[in-house]
Amino acid sequence: MNKIKISLIFFLLLIILLPSSLSESTEVENSGFSSENSGYKSIQIQFPTVSDAEKYNIYFSEEKFNRSSMATLHSRILVEENTTSLGRFSSQDYLAACWFSTDGSYGSNSIQFSYKDDWGVPIIPSNSTNVVYNLVGLQTNVTYWFSV
Repeated sequence: MNKIKISLIFFLLLIILLPSSLSESTEVENSGFSSENSGYKSIQIQFPTVSDAEKYNIYFSEEKFNRSSMATLHSRILVEENTTSLGRFSSQDYLAACWFSTDGSYGSNSIQFSYKDDWGVPIIPSNSTNVVYNLVGLQTNVTYWFSV
């Protein structure tokens, strides 16, 4: 059992630390924050997808940055062509949820909850055009800079 846990941790660290062969940044179009939890905030970002992306890494820093090596990886959103066997986020997961649309709109009739893997990592279909994502666990009264 311990060997499985150690192997799993090693595998996850390897995935996180391996550089991506294709990288492109995109400007966050809209953001907001929720003050429901004292001491921490949830920031919702919206961004358009990039064709042929395999994943979206979301970085943050308390200072402006122009390279991901100058920031901290907050989250990762995976992109999959086949999502039929995956579970979805729901209103119960709202604080840490992710949404996507396939019609280029952020409207309430277009946005739907994303899929997720067994570890709760968000997964969007490869035909997604827009993403809305809640970044959780950020301190209040701190200015953050983000990059996708």
